[in-house]
Amino acid sequence: MAEERRRTLALLPGIIDQPQRTLAQVALYPRGRWLIPAIFLILALSVLAVLSAPFAAQEATKQLQAQLATLPADQMQIAQEQLQFFSSPPFMMGMALVLGGLGLLVGWIVAAAILYVVSLLAGGEIDYGQAFALAPWLWLPYGLRDLVQALYIFIDGKMIVYQGLSFLVATGDSLKDARNLAYLLLSQVDLFSLWHFLLAYAGLRAVGHLSRSSAAFMALLYAATMLALGAVPGLIGGGLAGGIG
Repeated sequence: MAEERRRTLALLPGIIDQPQRTLAQVALYPRGRWLIPAIFLILALSVLAVLSAPFAAQEATKQLQAQLATLPADQMQIAQEQLQFFSSPPFMMGMALVLGGLGLLVGWIVAAAILYVVSLLAGGEIDYGQAFALAPWLWLPYGLRDLVQALYIFIDGKMIVYQGLSFLVATGDSLKDARNLAYLLLSQVDLFSLWHFLLAYAGLRAVGHLSRSSAAFMALLYAATMLALGAVPGLIGGGLAGGIG
């Protein structure tokens, strides 16, 4: 006999202490389950974008001015006028919201596809619709990370310099670090991303009905793929910045 549908809000605490049961319920009744996690994630992203915008603007101004110093005087004057707009706090906040929102949607689509494929490879029972319904729930740790970082900025008055474990290989040169694959990979690794990967394991167990060993291996494959894909935008952006500089 199928389990009765539970209210979405009632499921939220279970993502901490009963992740397998919670994700099984989401996959069993997927309709509309994305809404509350999505609202939470967008609100968390918005809080972080608002608090970090002034500091992001300062850093952008610093980097752009360093690049403009190499331009001829006539070109520099034109670029200086554009600099004030593209490095202003409102612009930085808007870009953070737009890119962050797009990143959420693309991340869910890609993560769902990877979950579906790794489950299929292991003989699991997750279809793409179920995997996509799970994705916003797997992203909840990242929403909490945004709130923690926003709280840090609010209290300390500055942004976190090195994300995740990137400090292990950081050189202090932001342009050089942006082109370093190890830096980009380690910047994604923290307690919240590990929690995300554990939730992926729970989803493979609960919805894919995989054994512990199969689910663990496929969760590792999922994690490696997500980390590699997560480094691609940084490599592209670092390459472009290096070319400009």
